[in-house]
Amino acid sequence: MILTLPVALFWLGAAASGLSDVAVEAHYEAPAKPGAPAAIVARLFPRSTDLRVNELPAPRLRLEPQSVLIDRQPKASAHVPVVDPEFARYLDTAGWLRFAVVPDPGTPRGIYTVPASLTFAYCSKKQGWCKKGVERIEVQVTIP
Repeated sequence: MILTLPVALFWLGAAASGLSDVAVEAHYEAPAKPGAPAAIVARLFPRSTDLRVNELPAPRLRLEPQSVLIDRQPKASAHVPVVDPEFARYLDTAGWLRFAVVPDPGTPRGIYTVPASLTFAYCSKKQGWCKKGVERIEVQVTIP
């Protein structure tokens, strides 16, 4: 599913339609001044009150090749923990996740649509399972 900002909150009640268990809203935050950091900011919305997004492994953003943005996230750990829904620690999904990026200095001025994907783990404590989630997103990026 590709979501673009502004994202309509159409996902309420969308679980019955076969959509994924967790929806994503995302947008680009431009640098405040030249040389300052930029970010893709995302928020995860579990579609059920039983679903929780895990702290570990931490959610990761992956930019599609040929992007006008350069990934500046810290390196991901090669160790992927085994997650048990009984003992997992969960993210507060009321907050926003920030993924560090910088505009590619060789990109001409303009407005671009940047495709990416957000990978995360989530669990159902009630049903006793954990899964990997991958949601495709698109954000609008203006290069001044």
